Order: sequence, then C-alpha cells, then structure tokens
Amino acid sequence: MIKKGLKGSFGFTLIEILVTISIMGILTSLMAVNFSVGKKAGEVRNEALLLTQAIRELQTRAISGELINSVDYPSSYFFEVQGCSIGCDSYILNAGLNSGATSTPKMVRLNNIRIVFADDKMHKLEFLTPRGYATSTDFLEQEMIIKVQHKDDAGITKNIVINKISGRVDVK
Repeated sequence: MIKKGLKGSFGFTLIEILVTISIMGILTSLMAVNFSVGKKAGEVRNEALLLTQAIRELQTRAISGELINSVDYPSSYFFEVQGCSIGCDSYILNAGLNSGATSTPKMVRLNNIRIVFADDKMHKLEFLTPRGYATSTDFLEQEMIIKVQHKDDAGITKNIVINKISGRVDVK
C-alpha cells in the first residue's frame, strides 16, 4: 500500500516489503516441487511409449515374416522379462526360430523406469508368425498388463495393455 506522508513522500513500509518477498518465495518453492513431479511423470510416459513401440515392432515382424540372418524364418517373436517382483531395469527382444533355437537376443536397458510384476517368475509375451497372434501365460482374460513405474518414485506409474484378441498395444 502506498502511503502519502508529509508533503508528497511516497513509499512502502518494511512489513509490506517483507510480506511480499515471503509470498513470492513460497510460490517459487511450490512451482519447483510441481515441476520435478511433472518431469518424472513425463519420463515414465516417454519410456512406456518406447517400450510400447518395441512391442509393436515385434508384432509387425511376426506379421511380415521377416527372415533372420537371411536364412531362417522365425516361428515367433517375443518380449521377455526375468524375475521382476522388485522391478526390472531391462528387457529382452528375441525371435524363436523354426529349428527350435533362438536368434541373438537384444537386451534393452531402461533409463528412468522399471518394469514391475507381482511375482518373481519370467514373463514372456510372444507373437506367433505368420498372423502376429499374441500369446502369454500372463493374459488375464483378454489382456496382459505390464506395469512400469519411475525408479525413484513408485507412485508414478503407467500401464501397457496388450489385447490378446485384437493385438492392440496401448499405454494407459
């Protein structure tokens, strides 16, 4: 508040200046906290979208019947995660060959998220050639859900949902 003092002197009181500075400090600290939470949520979303893209790529390869090493037709393509009750920071992309062997697996490390399942067993999502039909022991009814969470904040999560019938892969 501007006060008129004696003969045209204007100014703020010390109390008014201190209150204004303290309010600005509180608002700045709240903005910093909200920004860090939003950044973590964005990291989880981006990593979940990358994982979804990898699963869709496997599905597309299964439908197209792509040759492995220019010699062998694969019988399936699969996404595999080993023992994740506390959270995995990597997954494996691979192809099963008609000979019963597998191709050289591609291990993918996750930067800011971990994949979490309720148990500590191996989880495998397989796309069978030539139709790209999805199969897994983890399907509940018609869907398989892969839960991803931030490494530092378990409350920030996304679910990747794979529909067994349509093969649709979404992030929710």
